[in-house]
Amino acid sequence: DIFNLPDFRTLESYELPMDGAAVTVQVATKKKYRMYSYIMPMLSKNSIIDTKKMVDILHVIEDELGFKQLGNI
Repeated sequence: DIFNLPDFRTLESYELPMDGAAVTVQVATKKKYRMYSYIMPMLSKNSIIDTKKMVDILHVIEDELGFKQLGNI
């Protein structure tokens, strides 16, 4: 899913917070490049499936690389 998640700007029901942290993903292979963002994905993880997928990806990265987020993104 990391290659197929949409940018938050394309999600009609995505509500932008007034202030908050963002996650920007850049992923590439030899033939494909993608960059997309989510602002405070934790806020809408229960209402938008793509946002939940982004949060799940963040948890996998934390587990695999052994670090924790500085804040609640």
